[in-house]
Amino acid sequence: MGRLCCGNGNRRRLAVQVLERHGKYVTGIAVHSDGRRLYSISNDTTLRVWDKATGVQIEELPQRNAVSCVAVCAENHMIALGFADGTLKVLDCETKGVAFEDTEAHKTRLCSVSFDLSRSYAATGSRDRTIRVWETHSWARVVSCKGHGEYFASVSLCPDAKKKIASASYNGTIRLWDAEPGKDIGMYLKMTGPILSITFTGDGDRSLSCSANGFVQIWNARLQTDLKEKTHAHSDLALAVAVSQDGMRVSSASRDGTVCLWDAQTGVQTGPRLEGHTRGLSQYSAIAIYCNIQ
Repeated sequence: MGRLCCGNGNRRRLAVQVLERHGKYVTGIAVHSDGRRLYSISNDTTLRVWDKATGVQIEELPQRNAVSCVAVCAENHMIALGFADGTLKVLDCETKGVAFEDTEAHKTRLCSVSFDLSRSYAATGSRDRTIRVWETHSWARVVSCKGHGEYFASVSLCPDAKKKIASASYNGTIRLWDAEPGKDIGMYLKMTGPILSITFTGDGDRSLSCSANGFVQIWNARLQTDLKEKTHAHSDLALAVAVSQDGMRVSSASRDGTVCLWDAQTGVQTGPRLEGHTRGLSQYSAIAIYCNIQ
């Protein structure tokens, strides 16, 4: 049974809401920029839309295959979905009609999809070991990147105008790419275990990664400096990391069933660990955070 837990890191240790409708693993979640809608995807081949305040499911949108990743670009009214068969599909946020679909976007499972802050580009990463960059007006393929020796776990587009892509792989490497020519910039890190998630902060100055050994790390945008000592955040795999829209808070999720919140500037954990999952999170787990704290 797929299960989503929504919590408030400032007030509650336990989940505020538990949303249960998916029949299989929840493989991804995304929050609309208005903070009111939550999108979830699953191996049960559905996209579900929820009212974040009430926890009520608004829509269930059946898909023809297992959905493996999701990203929302509300300003352009786009929901990007990646599928286990390598398909990329883009839906209109309001009508839910198909705006674009490429059944041969990648040769196999999409692991990650990401928009840049200008909403002009999107990047997808796949188990076929390629990254593809798309121009979001026409959804034309701009460039492809290759270089990791193992599956991609996560891909993130830098949100500023620098057109960089960070990629993380199961072989324990993080690479930085120039999104326009599709070339490895030469920034390369080798970690001790698989890197399962990577993302940029909203200003593009820092990137964050989490790994199979439970560590969460903060890097400068060129991956040259580990800005803070790596934090052993979880007792099991750290599966996913996300940054709030204001760039001030970080959340991490683990197979130990917990979610931790962090100060993105200092790397210090803020508040208690959030609990609510009765079983450990799976390898397909994802996390999203929306911050409206004044």
